[in-house]
Amino acid sequence: MTLRAGLLVLSVTLGFSPGRAEVPPPAGWDLVFQDDFSRKSIGMDWTILRGDWHIKDGRLHITREWSSDSAIRTSAPHRENVRLEFDVETPGIHTVSAAVRIGDQQWDGGGSMRAGRGSNPKRGGRSGGLLTLASKAGKEPDPDFSELEAGKTYQVVLQFEDGQLKGWVDGKLVKDEAADLSGGFNDFVSFFTTKDASFDNVRLYTKPFGKNYPPVAPTTPETNRRATVDATNFLDPNKPDCGLQTVIDALPASGGAVILPKGEFVLHRPLFLREGVTIRGQGAETKLALPSPIVWSKVAAPAAVGDTSVTLEDASKFAPNWMLSLGDAEMYYLRATPPWYVKSVQGNTITLSQPLDRALPEGALVGNWFPVFHSANTSGIEIRDLDIIGRGDDPAPFLGSYGSSGVTFFFCREVRVDNVNIHGWKGDAFSFQGGRENLLTASQALQPREKGFHPGSCQQRMIISRCLADGSGDDAFFFCRYNQLSAMSNNTYLNSKAAMIGGLAKAGDMFNTINRNLGKNNKLGMSMGEGANDVMVDNVAINTGTLPIIEFLGGNYTGAPHLIHSYAGPARYHVVSGNVFVQQSPAPTEGAFITVKDGAGANVIANNQGLEPRQIVLETSSDNLVVGNQKAITLPENPPRPPVAEPLPPLAVDASKFYDPSLPDCGFQKALDQAREKGGTVRLPAGVYPLSVGLVVSSGVTLSGEGIATRLVWSGSGVAITSKDTSNIGIRRMAITAERKDGIGIHLNKVQNVVIEGVNLTGCTVAGLRAEGGSGLLITGCRARQCGTGYDLQNVATAQVVESWALENAQDGLLLSGGANVDSCVIWFNKRNGIRVDGSDTGKFTLMSSVVSASGEEGVSLTDAPGATVRGNVIHNSSLNEIGKFAAVSLRGKTKDARVVENRIGDEIYDATPRIGVRESDGAVNNIVRFNAIGPSEVPPEKRSERLVVVEGKEKIPPENSFAPFFRAPKSTQQ
Repeated sequence: MTLRAGLLVLSVTLGFSPGRAEVPPPAGWDLVFQDDFSRKSIGMDWTILRGDWHIKDGRLHITREWSSDSAIRTSAPHRENVRLEFDVETPGIHTVSAAVRIGDQQWDGGGSMRAGRGSNPKRGGRSGGLLTLASKAGKEPDPDFSELEAGKTYQVVLQFEDGQLKGWVDGKLVKDEAADLSGGFNDFVSFFTTKDASFDNVRLYTKPFGKNYPPVAPTTPETNRRATVDATNFLDPNKPDCGLQTVIDALPASGGAVILPKGEFVLHRPLFLREGVTIRGQGAETKLALPSPIVWSKVAAPAAVGDTSVTLEDASKFAPNWMLSLGDAEMYYLRATPPWYVKSVQGNTITLSQPLDRALPEGALVGNWFPVFHSANTSGIEIRDLDIIGRGDDPAPFLGSYGSSGVTFFFCREVRVDNVNIHGWKGDAFSFQGGRENLLTASQALQPREKGFHPGSCQQRMIISRCLADGSGDDAFFFCRYNQLSAMSNNTYLNSKAAMIGGLAKAGDMFNTINRNLGKNNKLGMSMGEGANDVMVDNVAINTGTLPIIEFLGGNYTGAPHLIHSYAGPARYHVVSGNVFVQQSPAPTEGAFITVKDGAGANVIANNQGLEPRQIVLETSSDNLVVGNQKAITLPENPPRPPVAEPLPPLAVDASKFYDPSLPDCGFQKALDQAREKGGTVRLPAGVYPLSVGLVVSSGVTLSGEGIATRLVWSGSGVAITSKDTSNIGIRRMAITAERKDGIGIHLNKVQNVVIEGVNLTGCTVAGLRAEGGSGLLITGCRARQCGTGYDLQNVATAQVVESWALENAQDGLLLSGGANVDSCVIWFNKRNGIRVDGSDTGKFTLMSSVVSASGEEGVSLTDAPGATVRGNVIHNSSLNEIGKFAAVSLRGKTKDARVVENRIGDEIYDATPRIGVRESDGAVNNIVRFNAIGPSEVPPEKRSERLVVVEGKEKIPPENSFAPFFRAPKSTQQ
């Protein structure tokens, strides 16, 4: 049973026994959610972040041991005070934790609990509303309470109220401390454990924050006026940051935008970014550079932990306030620990800004070297339109790997990096470690000493598109570990000394699309490692220096088969199709282009060009689909790419000059009206602007903000931004959050030639964006989250949705009455359908290179959609509302001549829910379903064969279609 906020308000007395008299009853709190787990599957009330969570015997269980915490959180956010009550059976030797108001990028893989926002302060981070319990027999450190008996059930209450965190176990107060849970993504309730815990009788209460407690950074007309800063007047080349960090730090607590001028600015310390900050340059004419030469030396005498100074062989060129890299050049510590700066220099001795937390032996490296941009444990950041000069040819012996890349993000969400070019970085150029829904577009990694692009450490739902890596000293693109549900397509990789695309699936990289990438003159090709479920379609590899170009690793499971993180075992359920291999002299032409090692199975290798059958070497007897591969090559001159939004029209009106907080539209409509006659861009300033009257955009006008730093808070009824019977308009680079229950973010009615770019739409309970009629609509780089329907497009001719997200919406992620081209998108956790097409009279529907995951009903529902194409996607986790009722892909009504080809369809994250991969219903005819890897991987073959594809009509799916069969590890390794 589930109760939702706003639907039911209850005051509940739980009947506390005398032993629990110490726990205050929830007087004044509203019961918004409860769950007694009296069903078979978890459904959509919870989001599994990591681990093998199941409902069994009316309780929530975590059943398999993992190397670190498994995690699950509520799917609904809670931005108020939170009180959590639950019963828990204590595991034997492991800890179990619960947390209120925590970010979903924490505890999701890659090690123990993370430092930084939301972590246990005893482990180096800030309090995250966390209560950790352990039994008397427990061996893990730092529990908040360790007096429990293993296997016994306890009642736990965890309460966050106006900055104070309290926890009770069976009525005993075990935690009472202040907690700072500010920030835009600390808004979920979570459980964490390693093994053998079970939960029951969950109740969640909320109530508003107190009048004197600031839940988020305050915003006022004055903070809005300070939220956009032209850095020109603040530049000071004598400062180690050229004054730029000073400008960033002077922005209001709610964030803002720093506009960099043209010029080259030499830094001696990094720029640390926080939530809500945008950095915008002037393109390639804005350069942020490391110093030349890079100053460094070696330690002359050992320094111990706690020392506040270090003696170097030569400290003469160091200066106060410069940042130092000490020994460990990768600087992973920056995600949780303040950096070391030079406090003063005397002779060859440097006094440090803080004591050492590590010993530095004689000969250790010390230097003024650092990432240019760094941010950790936060959200809502944009960097665009600038170059970074990394001094890759400088002799200083630094290599930063992924911890100190040119652009470095650790555990950040909703970051956008666009048109940023990094030249010659000593390490990886771009590093995104952990986090969610991050976007990297139109950026270049030029001659980095290590990897060009490095996403990893449980990065999920990321989009990397239209980027270039040239001359990488290691892999051009590297899948680190646990990259999932992401679209890494449409990129170019040239002249790398290692792989075109490396590391894929070796450590839990799953459910990704790696399509339409171009690689030329790379030493290695593309790996398909010890993992599963990735789609690699329409890539072009020219002159790969070492064969094979693609290798499927084999072997047996070395750990438990795992629903979310198949971190071990042979390559399986991959789709490698439509790729082109061109080997020109002097590159080798003999030998295997594709190898499938013994044990690798259930993969699709189809329709690849440029290789003869003998150049596919199968060392396995496992079932792999190998068909249609040929030597002939048809190489398109211009491989298709997603459409790109044109540059902003010239500035017509600076809306900051019209800002009037006393008006219901903040005065911005006057700015739009002034631009109505001459056209051009109306630029909204950074800041947080409450609107109770919507804005109207006229023909020829583009309304643009400063990225996510421009936030419109819509409190009126109806629509925040409207345009009707207009043409050539744009709505770009802003966030729209609705506070009412009947709102639409953007409404377009009969509009021609529209660009919606870089817009975040949140909480619009009718629709994030609704378009009716018209043509030429491009939606790119947008996020629709927790809306009614994400994007509702009705009879729009030539609509395109690219490089965008539809997340956690109450109905459909994307609803179409008419055709559309959907490319390189992530559609995740929508309560009804991921994508629903009801008729396509205005054009064909195409879905390519996208991820459609965790849908309540169907992933892709096509009704009356003749000629539709669904190709090269990951589509899985449907039927979360009801096991087996729906299909991952449905073809209904007058859907005919549709192609559902070369997809990964039907696997599970929660339970084995999508029993039906593809269903063709009565009336749908002549459709092609072919070359897909279909099948829930943990359902035995005797139970799935008749369910993968269901045909209800008179027409049958053609018998020559093939499907990747079920693959199962040897019995000796199954658990």
